[in-house]
Amino acid sequence: MSFPLKFKDLLEKKKESVEPFEGAWITWAVCGCEDDSCGWEGWILEDVFKKNEEKTEHLPSQTDQVCPVCSKELFRTEVQYKVKMSENQTPDMIEGVDYHSEPITYK
Repeated sequence: MSFPLKFKDLLEKKKESVEPFEGAWITWAVCGCEDDSCGWEGWILEDVFKKNEEKTEHLPSQTDQVCPVCSKELFRTEVQYKVKMSENQTPDMIEGVDYHSEPITYK
């Protein structure tokens, strides 16, 4: 699969070029708002943030309340957790050992 060359800088982003976050809020959501909802349930992203001089800065994140299976509206339950970034950022899986990736090609 080839990607548009105009998005090369976006697709080849490195950690150093993305603003780090302090934490995130996740919520357990369910697909059960309509009679024909599919019943999916799982974690959704509520917010990604970092603190600056006693104020919270909300960072860009995908927080749509849409079911990944049937695209209907999700219901956010009261189950919610604040997740803080770990000091240890070592990946659980290692490229070349646990998985293989192909070089990105552009058109």
